Amino acid sequence: MRTVLKNDNRQYQYSSASSATRPEYLQILSWIQPGSRILDLACGDGSLLSLFKEKNAEGEGIELAESGVAAARHRGLRVKQG
Repeated sequence: MRTVLKNDNRQYQYSSASSATRPEYLQILSWIQPGSRILDLACGDGSLLSLFKEKNAEGEGIELAESGVAAARHRGLRVKQG
């Protein structure tokens, strides 16, 4: 029997056609120095990871939801499921 946590996002359904831009993304981007290497935990569909390219930063993500991993990879991003 598998235990499912209340806030478990493994079954969240991301779409490769959508892109989420959250208000805090601009603040986060302001902290990134050009050429940085970034690990985005719980990266969802890779929306934030894709913005790191604007800073010439190298990003990689980890996401629980299989659909998030697929959506991010569809964008050409390096994302692992875990």
